[in-house]
Amino acid sequence: MPYFTLLNRILGIAPETQNRLFELFVNILDLLVQKARIEGNLDTDIIDLKANVIKLKRTPKNVYVDQMNGASTVLYTFILDRGVSWELENTMLNEKQKARFGSYGDGFYKSKREWLGKRHVILAFQSSAPAMYKIVRPTTRESPRDMHLTELTRKYSKVSSLEAANLLSLYIFSVVLKCYL
Repeated sequence: MPYFTLLNRILGIAPETQNRLFELFVNILDLLVQKARIEGNLDTDIIDLKANVIKLKRTPKNVYVDQMNGASTVLYTFILDRGVSWELENTMLNEKQKARFGSYGDGFYKSKREWLGKRHVILAFQSSAPAMYKIVRPTTRESPRDMHLTELTRKYSKVSSLEAANLLSLYIFSVVLKCYL
């Protein structure tokens, strides 16, 4: 059935029922958008680039020109440095602890599983929701999604700041070797 036929049939329904139907549609749409955002699959088309350093990788390239109005679509390619240094992460942790906003779960964690022969290190802070933690990764900064304490402790084990620094140094060294050899 074409969408305009469906819309015309909805117009024939009592206004109260139309409102309930529209409210159901909006609620389902909100849930789908929230789910996509949590899973990292939400494509908002236009985004703000967030990084420490943003550089243009190459000259912008025209990929399409509209024949009707001459408008062009231009491809820009960037190099982003979104990382966070261990020093900055350690400062963030110390400030939380000094301000007494921290919880027992705040701190550095290493992954229990290896990924490509390496263990990953994250910084976790309790968020405003109970048992939920904000995650800061050295390569991508703060995660858009909070992690529940049970998931955090299932995937990661808590480590000292010194051990986190050592693991991050090994990780950075291996990445540098891989890139330049």
